[in-house]
Amino acid sequence: FWNLGGGTGRVLHERVIRTFEAEGEVGFEVELIHRAEQNPVVDILRERWRIVTIPSDGTFHGFDLHTTQTAATEIPLEIAQYHYGGIALRGPERWLTPTDRDEPVAGESAVREPSRMLNDQGGTQQTGNHQPARWAVLSGLIDGKPATIAVLSHRDNFRAPQPVRMHPTKPYFVFTPCVTGEFSIDTQHPFVGRYRWLLTDAEPDPAWLDEQWVRWNED
Repeated sequence: FWNLGGGTGRVLHERVIRTFEAEGEVGFEVELIHRAEQNPVVDILRERWRIVTIPSDGTFHGFDLHTTQTAATEIPLEIAQYHYGGIALRGPERWLTPTDRDEPVAGESAVREPSRMLNDQGGTQQTGNHQPARWAVLSGLIDGKPATIAVLSHRDNFRAPQPVRMHPTKPYFVFTPCVTGEFSIDTQHPFVGRYRWLLTDAEPDPAWLDEQWVRWNED
């Protein structure tokens, strides 16, 4: 049912379930609605996010996302095999290439700066599309200084290590389990995923990211 360009589906904020600060954890839980916009309008999925910040020594910032998507009706949602769809990261407008046809957002700078992608297999934006990966990175320059955003995918995730769709030109990647085949989400079989975001003011460090992935998965 989902096609952003066609306006056939959307995701809406439903409610804040709670915020918390205890035992070194700060975070919140919210509920989202995945809605089919065709006539009649139908709520297809309910999604719960639990986001928790990660303690840091100051050299990085980060947070964990735990998502649970459950069918909102008794009819299962059948996910077809497709080349993208899942937990995604989209970089800033300035990381678009000069040849991308996206119209500048009003009030945003038209400055363009270089960016690149990398995964734990050594795959790049040119070579790593749909490679199964423990982590993927989008990095580039902001006002001439390096910035890196990494997303780590937990070993217990559905079809882990999940394939990562890397867009060939735009600063966008997405962990995409539907690349390897169809699956369904119903009231008894939710889609559950755990992902960790790590942000640094530096170039990507694969050895450090490997270490972070191992530590996280040993917790």
